[in-house]
Amino acid sequence: MNLTSKTNVKSTIDLDAVLDFIIMPTLLVLGVVGNSLTIRVMMMPQCWMLSVSKFLIALSLSDLIVNMMSPFNELLVHRLLGGDPRALSIGGCKFFFWLYGVGKYSSSWLVVIILVERFVAVWWPTRAEFINTNRNAYVIIGLMYGLFSVYLAYYVINSYRIVNGRCIKGSVILEKGDQNAPLYLVNLSIYVLIPMLILVTLTGLIIYRLLGLIEKRRCQIRDIARVVQIGGRKRNSLIRTTRMLIGISLAFVLLEIPSAVSHLISAFKNENIFDTINQPMRVYKKIATIMEQLNHSINFVLYVLTCKIFRESVASLCRKKQQGLLS
Repeated sequence: MNLTSKTNVKSTIDLDAVLDFIIMPTLLVLGVVGNSLTIRVMMMPQCWMLSVSKFLIALSLSDLIVNMMSPFNELLVHRLLGGDPRALSIGGCKFFFWLYGVGKYSSSWLVVIILVERFVAVWWPTRAEFINTNRNAYVIIGLMYGLFSVYLAYYVINSYRIVNGRCIKGSVILEKGDQNAPLYLVNLSIYVLIPMLILVTLTGLIIYRLLGLIEKRRCQIRDIARVVQIGGRKRNSLIRTTRMLIGISLAFVLLEIPSAVSHLISAFKNENIFDTINQPMRVYKKIATIMEQLNHSINFVLYVLTCKIFRESVASLCRKKQQGLLS
């Protein structure tokens, strides 16, 4: 091994150490604590009245599942535990990836559903109160989890197995004659490609509509100032909430792109990026994994930064906890 190769290997090892021992645990704590707090805050009266709160609770629950299960996919954890804990049994292997898949897929589509809810509220505000109801929210959430549970049960049963003490996907690379290849592409499309396309389209339409509302409000005449003030408060609330939810959708698109690219590389370049020994590919997959994990961990931070009601609810919850400890 020449000097350049040794330097590259050392740099990769240093990067792996930073990612494995610093960034990944930090994201794990941020995700578990943040999503747990989000569920608690969204169940408070001032947030529960929001039509979107049920979807945000479901999103946090799905992200929480991914947060808690993601570490068991890391080789570092396998080395620390002396083996792959997912491979204790074939049933455990399949159940792990079924539950993990339900968390990931439902998270992707809950972001889409949330943005659709905002699209309706922005474009048809007079009809939104009849469409965006609690009953419809419960039905949509139940149907979504049910459909993904059934679909992923079929996919996992036909795709995952234990090989050399590891729980792995039976076929990651799309080889000629591979019967699972079409299913893999459908899986990838449902998980990330179709949601991205919908999110980009709806985000553009919502921003266009919001800009029109802002411009319309600026052009209101002073003779109806009081009416404008009352209506303006409603629009401000709508704009603030929508801004927060657009931030979630944009974060999803930006943070999931590297992971989508890694899956496409595995599919079409005959390069199993999940187990590759190619150093640049291994580093890229590690960074893509970090960004994907960040997508499931960052929503709490986005809520705090962009939503006044959420910030006030978090502050109120903290005050109650502090008073409880002091009493």
